Amino acid sequence: MREIDEPIPEDEELYREISAMDVDGEGLYMEAVDLQGMSVSRRKYRHPEEIVPGRPERNGLAVITPGMLPTDIEDSQYVFFAKDLPIDENEAHAEIWPGRAPSAERPHGDRDRQKPWSPGRPLREKMRLALAQRFRIYRAPSQVAVAEREPAPVEKNDAER
Repeated sequence: MREIDEPIPEDEELYREISAMDVDGEGLYMEAVDLQGMSVSRRKYRHPEEIVPGRPERNGLAVITPGMLPTDIEDSQYVFFAKDLPIDENEAHAEIWPGRAPSAERPHGDRDRQKPWSPGRPLREKMRLALAQRFRIYRAPSQVAVAEREPAPVEKNDAER
């Protein structure tokens, strides 16, 4: 496994596997955002065409860069940042974490934490929406995958009609 390579440059593309149910026009629904360490793949270590879906329905890709991550939540008290976290199965693995912004008391904000910080419910929804709105669709997910997940209509026989 490779060494941690931080900071991730502000213009490096980060890719998130998505399904058709995650897409809201040109961006993502807030329900597609995971605040407990949202997995992404770094372009520096894996070209987007090399990303194989972990699940068949997650065959699309959304893209964001660290420079696009929201930094203006609640008067800039809260931010998102990208952490390089390579794993054996995916050397390109990184995560997007929410956290408190750097301050006099916390010069690095929450960047040095060992696990993602968890905001309270009202702030959590605001943060999820802010991040979802920054993602852009890189490769649209296949609609076929959605059709495969929908239950087939139940046919009624003559006795049930």
